[in-house]
Amino acid sequence: MRKTLFFGRFPAKKEVGGVTTFTFDFAEKFKNQDVEFVDIYPAVGKKEPAGAKIHYITGFTFIRYIKFILFCSFNKNNLFFNFSTLKSLIVFFFIPKSSESKWSIIFHNGEQEELYRRSNIFTKFIIRHLLCRFDKLGCLSSKQVEFFGTITKSQLCRVTPFIESGTLKKTKLNIEESSGPVRFLISGFPREIYRIEEIVDLFKSLDDKKFLLNVCLYGYGNEVLRSRVCNLIDNTVNVKLHSHLNKPEFDKILESTDVYLRPNSVDSFGLVVAEAIFKGGIVIATNVCERYPGTHLYKTDDYFTLKNEIEYIIKNRSTSNNLLISSPVNDLITYEEFIEHGVQ
Repeated sequence: MRKTLFFGRFPAKKEVGGVTTFTFDFAEKFKNQDVEFVDIYPAVGKKEPAGAKIHYITGFTFIRYIKFILFCSFNKNNLFFNFSTLKSLIVFFFIPKSSESKWSIIFHNGEQEELYRRSNIFTKFIIRHLLCRFDKLGCLSSKQVEFFGTITKSQLCRVTPFIESGTLKKTKLNIEESSGPVRFLISGFPREIYRIEEIVDLFKSLDDKKFLLNVCLYGYGNEVLRSRVCNLIDNTVNVKLHSHLNKPEFDKILESTDVYLRPNSVDSFGLVVAEAIFKGGIVIATNVCERYPGTHLYKTDDYFTLKNEIEYIIKNRSTSNNLLISSPVNDLITYEEFIEHGVQ
């Protein structure tokens, strides 16, 4: 039986993100199930599960891509790729596929449709052509299913990037003392879609200051926006900025958080949403995509509703029950099924 090769990116020093978290969690769960792992993004301080069989493709960027192409060319195993965006597809133009191999892929970023719509006719043709080389495409939302269904004949499977481990904890607001500040958290790249600047502004406008807002910025993006966020937070006692945290450092803050905020205007799932709920936090997120069950939902940029809910939580240490709560998705398949389908 052919083995599965998982292509992803393990978290490195001062690096937090959806693909890296998913890669680590997937490796932790499947390292003993004839799955091997390939990382083509060398970096200092890689965190990897003990016992996982990992292949690192190293060298300068061009050399790494040549090695990646040679590694995948006519490979008879089942190859499971994980990338952020459709831009990553271009490398597959140069990879000959074995007739005995099965290719699967997941795009973890929420902007796939927008990226495709902005592309020229030639780029769209290349994307459609390359997508059809994949036997299965893992979709993180019904929006992705609908979009990819219009441009590829690959088998579309609903999956979740959240791999559960441990036990779901009770909501912290219901079990902790009511004397301390309510602890909020927002995180993301310094990009407009994360709405971090707007959330900081919202909290600074609150009359009741019995809160602590942690703002975690990771990676790089709009450095002008980063500068504006830093200036907003500067000398604000109950708003704290954290930059370039590694996963354990971020998890420590998330573990102590009462309410995680996910105000994104674009999203594919929001892996940290599921992590926050599993750690016992309340999550308030936009309804731009399916959310992990139990997430409190509001419409994108509806800051009036969001502010009312935040004020209610600070005053009463509980939610108002005015927001819709996300329900479980019925058509999800497990990764055991996803991998099994690939090795038939």
